[in-house]
Amino acid sequence: MEPLSVAHEEPRSIFMLNCAPGAAARLVTCCENGAVNIRTLDDALENAVAQQDVTVKGPVSRMRGAHSGAKLGYGGKENELQVFDLASEKVEWTAKNVPHNFLDLRLPVWVTDMQFLRNSNDRKIAICTAYGQVRLYDVRAQRRPVLSAVVTDKSEQIRLDDGTRLTCLALSHDQTWAAVLLRPPPRVLSPSLGGGGGGARARVLAWLCVCVCVCVCVCAS
Repeated sequence: MEPLSVAHEEPRSIFMLNCAPGAAARLVTCCENGAVNIRTLDDALENAVAQQDVTVKGPVSRMRGAHSGAKLGYGGKENELQVFDLASEKVEWTAKNVPHNFLDLRLPVWVTDMQFLRNSNDRKIAICTAYGQVRLYDVRAQRRPVLSAVVTDKSEQIRLDDGTRLTCLALSHDQTWAAVLLRPPPRVLSPSLGGGGGGARARVLAWLCVCVCVCVCVCAS
């Protein structure tokens, strides 16, 4: 295989797009400057049989594919969350920054990770920011987040594990975690971000906590 980057720099995101049964696998790489390379792989997943190069607005801190395999989501420092349609090769939706704070000051933008939530028809997207926030967007409802929660008061980068329609799991660089319930009102369940308790055991406990809370919420609704 040739070098993955089409921009002579290290990719910031590398992932496989979801594909229908029997369809060819596609490998996506995205560089910080917004250069995206999509390679259709052979059955052995060793060689590219076709490729598609597109350019999106940078800088890009994270890009991920939608569960349908038809869209890409991305964002970065002072680069709002955007959804890119692969068929038309155009941005079909762009988020809008949250309102100014109580001092009428603009809040900075830095999307560090994002996930299309499962079972949402590529409609709901959770992001985390470099400022400790987890936000939920509904691209069919509005451009600003429909839910927002603060999972840490530290200015550190966090990332998201793949979530469900109701939950996502935020992890800091040292693997401390916070499970976020994505339904009104948003709640941070058993947070350990900013404290101890990282690692695989903490993640298992987090998901157990999420499962219990989701079951209670579903039964109550």
